[in-house]
Amino acid sequence: MKQKRWGIWTILAGIIILAAFLRFYGLKSVPPGLFPDEAVNGNNVLEAIETGNYKLFYPENNGREGLFINLQSIPVRIFGNEPWALRSMSGVFGVFTVLAIFFMTREIFWRKKEERSYPFKTTFGEFAGLLASFFVATSFWHINFSRIGFRAIMAPFFLAWSLFFLLRAFFNATEKKSYLWWALAGGVVYGLGWHSYIAYRATPLIILAILIYFLRNYREQARKIWAATGLYALTAFLAFLPLLNYFIKNPADFMGRTSQVSIFTAGNPVINLLWNSIKTIGMLIIYGDANWRHNYHAQPELIIPVALLAFFGFYIIIRSFSKKSEFRKSYGILPSLVLGVTLIVGAAPVVVSSEGIPHALRSVILIPPIFACVGMAAAILYDHARKWSTVARKRVIIISCIILFVLPIQVFYVYFYSWGRSEKTRESFGYSYAETARIVNAANINLPRYVVFKTSDPTAKQLPMGVQTIMFMTGSYTQKQQDSKNIHYILSNQNYKIPYNALVFPVN
Repeated sequence: MKQKRWGIWTILAGIIILAAFLRFYGLKSVPPGLFPDEAVNGNNVLEAIETGNYKLFYPENNGREGLFINLQSIPVRIFGNEPWALRSMSGVFGVFTVLAIFFMTREIFWRKKEERSYPFKTTFGEFAGLLASFFVATSFWHINFSRIGFRAIMAPFFLAWSLFFLLRAFFNATEKKSYLWWALAGGVVYGLGWHSYIAYRATPLIILAILIYFLRNYREQARKIWAATGLYALTAFLAFLPLLNYFIKNPADFMGRTSQVSIFTAGNPVINLLWNSIKTIGMLIIYGDANWRHNYHAQPELIIPVALLAFFGFYIIIRSFSKKSEFRKSYGILPSLVLGVTLIVGAAPVVVSSEGIPHALRSVILIPPIFACVGMAAAILYDHARKWSTVARKRVIIISCIILFVLPIQVFYVYFYSWGRSEKTRESFGYSYAETARIVNAANINLPRYVVFKTSDPTAKQLPMGVQTIMFMTGSYTQKQQDSKNIHYILSNQNYKIPYNALVFPVN
């Protein structure tokens, strides 16, 4: 048994190492520059470090939950106000999301009693989990957001882990095993997820669907299931309570930017909803996010072999709601229920938006269920292949090994060369602002340093968002920081403020 388990954990460890490499390699240079939205986070960090005032919610830039920003302060404190330090926390969440997707996928199929007849002496669920985690580890979609300083990367992390803990608690409750600690841990994780990203707020529907399933199918254990649910809900509520208290006092911040980009504020919401749904599904295989900050050249979010597996997985889920489904006979309705509901709930915040569809960032919470479907579909195909002739099996094995070998190489080349070195990527991340910041840092601190933003409006007073990047990288966000570093920010219509001995850095 030990030998069998070592095989699984060795493969999983290899996948995690690969995930970490793809998320931290070359982080000092890719992505290039620093996008102003990332820099706003960094400036909030600089202010919090200076004042000691770490907030639950930062209202600037349409409002952001404070957990991610406060965690970003750790590497910034250690390594300084560098873009890569600000982004490194995303990599940490990205790597542990890869691990979470293995455990979540395995748990969905964990209670199926079967022989360890899959590769590496695994069960179906373990094999599907390994495949799912590998495909996430080598996904451009997930790698990209694991290397950008946006809080959204936390959403798939908290979703995958909270589903794992909830399922484990419920299954243990039905099998007379310890379940309260699992419910306690799951509730804390789920509650912290509410501090991540606004799309996460639709997830109670997933929890409700799973609860209904267990109450209907395990009526004799209903008391334990309710106990697990109560503890899960209580700890989740306590973890969310500080932020909830803030929202009660500041209700306008609860929905934030959502109300600004909702299809319900525009005409023909039904048609928009249908069209957004088509584009969101299509982004997986036909046409992806066209924003170069989110994607490379509007490529599909999944490469063709992975996309085909995903759609095969979707077909299996839909088909399994029929009692004649072979998959349902083998694994029950729970896997399809969990994955199906999670896909629908995860897609809801995207398809009701009126801006930038398809939108890879807003869809990031779909990553756990989509890649769980990919892993499940690949494991099912392996099942079918075992029934084929020896020659056919060998061909499938060879093709599969080639795909698995090529995937990391392909994504490495696309991310670090095709996308990472593109001029459009530089423009998307405000590379010119970052270069200005480096020049300002190298200049003589004993002379007044004036960063001047060009404007054609003689009455303009507000500095453009690009100033956020320069402020973070020069460590001059607050007035105290600007005074200590002798850095000043003005518009070109305020040139009269510049003293004769000042160093001037014009920004277009």
